[in-house]
Amino acid sequence: MSEDALAAWGELGALGTLRASIERRFPTESSVATERLASCGFDESAHIIWLEEFGRTTTKAISALDEQTVDAHLGFMSQQWARGGESVRSAIDVAYVEPLLSGLKIDRQRWAWARMPAHLKKLYIAMWGEPRFN
Repeated sequence: MSEDALAAWGELGALGTLRASIERRFPTESSVATERLASCGFDESAHIIWLEEFGRTTTKAISALDEQTVDAHLGFMSQQWARGGESVRSAIDVAYVEPLLSGLKIDRQRWAWARMPAHLKKLYIAMWGEPRFN
């Protein structure tokens, strides 16, 4: 197996481990993400797309002002980012944080921003710039 293939296999394993951690911590939201993936024809190895779907459950919780769920999701994902290697950090950045506030009303974005851990805010700002809540 080539070095590139081994690296890709390692990244897939790290993302699978991230997904399994999320599934253990948030079984209800995870099953929503898994069902959505299956309905779109993706297989079990589509971890990045699955992570986007899980992020949508956080976005829905933000929209509903569900403080308990939002705080649990953001806190957990923050911990996973802090503990993760480059592939995990990149996946959380691109698939979870970047689209997190998309489609939300300004008041919901402001509410979520106040709850978001500092390093997740930095990831968001790196992609979209400083948010304007006006």
